[in-house]
Amino acid sequence: MVAPVPASRPWGGRRKQPIVVDYDLLSRELAALAAGLGPESDLHEGLHQLSLTATEAMDLGGAGVTLQIPGAPTSYLAAADQRTLYVERKQDQLQQGACIDAIEASQFVAVDDLTVDAPWPEFTPVVLEAGFRAIAGVPITFQGLNIGAVNLYSVGTRMWTTQDRHAGHLIANMAAGYLINHELLRTAQTLAAQLQHALDSRVIIEQAKGILAERHKVRPDDAFEAIRAFARRNRLKIHELATQIVTGAIDIPQPTSR
Repeated sequence: MVAPVPASRPWGGRRKQPIVVDYDLLSRELAALAAGLGPESDLHEGLHQLSLTATEAMDLGGAGVTLQIPGAPTSYLAAADQRTLYVERKQDQLQQGACIDAIEASQFVAVDDLTVDAPWPEFTPVVLEAGFRAIAGVPITFQGLNIGAVNLYSVGTRMWTTQDRHAGHLIANMAAGYLINHELLRTAQTLAAQLQHALDSRVIIEQAKGILAERHKVRPDDAFEAIRAFARRNRLKIHELATQIVTGAIDIPQPTSR
């Protein structure tokens, strides 16, 4: 049983009005954060502020940042509040969630309603008990490689829109800027070597998407969703399944076009 975490506000059904991203607020806050960037900037404070900005500008229940650098013993986490930090820590412990999938697949990953679509058997109950009902992950990219993700949490169901995706990527880019100016990324050559595994995984996934798209005559996005769904049902990591598809060791059912 997951320990309950108090929610800051109630959660429930679908919203009646569409959510509009406050780009004016987002621009002002990101500009202020950018002005404070530098080698001596406080990484934790910057990412915490970034999480707060995402939460307010996107009308979210919470937001967080997860960094996963290959070879490091643990992930680095920052969040808007303690409730979100709790969920972020459980995601890291369980290695399940939108953040994990976004980093692995190199794309925006979202679930509109976790009570209908529960893709992560151990992590989904944690999110729901914390008071969130919809979730999205946006990869943080450095030199073309994914080293983390911005995590977005909604207290109600949410149809993740093009606006949400655009705003999420803006925030992820700012997170990357903080990392570039931090001591962790001063030795970029060493980091690039550590991230080679992540690059290899990304290449394999793209190859698998291409193979399925060509074989079944569907869009690459539909091919990826089929890979993600099959991996989820069979408790496989996406890159492990992609490797088996590329080597011909396994095939999966024809993806459904959207």
